[in-house]
Amino acid sequence: MKKIKQFLENSGIEFRVAEWGGSYFEDDRKNCRVFGLLVSFDGWHDPDASSKKAAFLQHMSRCRAYDVKPIRSYGIYSFRVLSVFDAARLDKYDREVSDAIILFWATERAKRM
Repeated sequence: MKKIKQFLENSGIEFRVAEWGGSYFEDDRKNCRVFGLLVSFDGWHDPDASSKKAAFLQHMSRCRAYDVKPIRSYGIYSFRVLSVFDAARLDKYDREVSDAIILFWATERAKRM
């Protein structure tokens, strides 16, 4: 992650450390919190955003130990950068939360009928 941060700083790319996951379950062993980078490219404020984004994606294509997930919001392209292991843990946690919510509402509907 240090080399990625150094590349981003040298390239003038905006990023910050971010946390994903949460504490949905009462049992802390099931909860998941992972830290990674949130890299943003704002085309409205930075005229070089598209070239910086291309350089970032090219650099990250060589980093196989990291998972890059695109996030797009109103013309601002952002990317979540996590280690492959943290990304797998977060995906598993998201599936467990989704399954728990579906189970909760299924039991609520069954109670009401």
